[in-house]
Amino acid sequence: MPTKITPPCDIALVQLEGVHEEVASGFVRAFAELGLDSVLHFNSRIQAQRGDFFKVITHTRAHLDYMKLEGRPDWTGLQQALRDEAPRLLFLNTLQRDAAANLALEFDLPVFGVIHNHNLFQDSAACMQLVRRGRLEVFGLAPHVVEVIERDIPALKGHVHLHLPYDWKRPGVCDYALPGPGERLEIVIPGAVDFKNRAFELLVGHLAQTDLSGLRRFRLVVVAGGADRAALETLVAESGLDDLFDFEPLDPVSGRVPHDRLMARYSASHAFLPLLPPGRFDYVRKKITTGVVAAIGAERPQLAPPGVARAYGFEPLKMPPGRPFDLSQADLSDENLLRLHEKTARIAAEGLAQNRQVISDLLGRYI
Repeated sequence: MPTKITPPCDIALVQLEGVHEEVASGFVRAFAELGLDSVLHFNSRIQAQRGDFFKVITHTRAHLDYMKLEGRPDWTGLQQALRDEAPRLLFLNTLQRDAAANLALEFDLPVFGVIHNHNLFQDSAACMQLVRRGRLEVFGLAPHVVEVIERDIPALKGHVHLHLPYDWKRPGVCDYALPGPGERLEIVIPGAVDFKNRAFELLVGHLAQTDLSGLRRFRLVVVAGGADRAALETLVAESGLDDLFDFEPLDPVSGRVPHDRLMARYSASHAFLPLLPPGRFDYVRKKITTGVVAAIGAERPQLAPPGVARAYGFEPLKMPPGRPFDLSQADLSDENLLRLHEKTARIAAEGLAQNRQVISDLLGRYI
C-alpha cells in the first residue's frame, strides 16, 4: 500500500474494535477500482492478534494506519488525524455502538457504515441520532441480513444496501488445483473452535463410528484457535482420528492463526466445511457466518446443508439436512469439485462487481 496520501483524501475508513478487518477489504477494493483514495484507521489489536490482512490481500490507492485505540488520548489522536486528512466521506467498518456513532457525529460528513449486529445498532442512542441526522447509508453482509435490518429499523428504509464480503484472494489469481495421485483432499473447517457455534463434537462422533473405506481420502484442516481448541485436539486424539485432522499451529502469544498462514491454508484447500450446528438458524436469518462467505470469496466448493446454501446463494457439495458433519453422501469427484469451483468463482466475481456498482451509485449521491 502507498505510505502516504496527501490531504484531502476521498474516504477515511475507521475500525474501532479489534475485529472485522476482512470485511473492510472488499470496500477498499471497490473504492480503489472506482479511482478513490482511502485512509484506513484500524485498531492496532488487529495486527497484534492476527497480523496484517492487507499484506495478503493487497489494494492500491489506500494507506493503512494501525492505531492504539484504548483511551481518551488515543481517541483525540484519531479525531485529529481525521481532521488533518479532510475526507469527503467517513466509513465506519463496524457501526452499532455509541463510540463509532459519536465519532461520526463530530464531523459534518456523509457516513457509510456496516451493521454486523442490528440489535446493538437499534439499542445505541448515538446510532439512532445518526439516523435522524441523515446522510447515512448502511450495509448488511447477506440478503437475509439486509432484510432483517429493513424490517426491524424502519427509519433506515431506502438506506440499507447489500455488500457481499467476497474479497478473500489476490485479484486475478486462480490458485485452485486438484490433488495429485495419492494425495488427499484438504477440507478446511473455517471459524473459531467453539463447540456452541460449530458441530465439532458431532463430526468427531460420526467419524469415529463410520466406515470411511468407501470415501475418497481426505484430511480436515482446523485453521483457528478458540475456546475449545485444546478440547477438540484431545477429543480427536482420544477417538483415534489423528490421521484425519490437521491442526494449524497457533501463535503462542495471541492464540490465533495469523492471516498469512490462514490464507495459505485456504489457498491450498480443495473444499470448505462450515460445520454449522443443526438448529442454529440465526446464521441464515439474522447474521452471517464468515466461514461461508470466505469460502465463496476463496472460490472453494462447500460441504453444506441445503438451507445454508439457499441463504447464501451457492450450490453446495450436498450434505444431508440436519447432518452438517456427514460426508458420506457428498460427491467429491474431481469433476464435481472442479465444476463447483468454477461456479463459485463466477458467483464471487459477480458479487464483487455488484458491490462496486452499489458503491458507485451511492458515492454519486455524496461525493
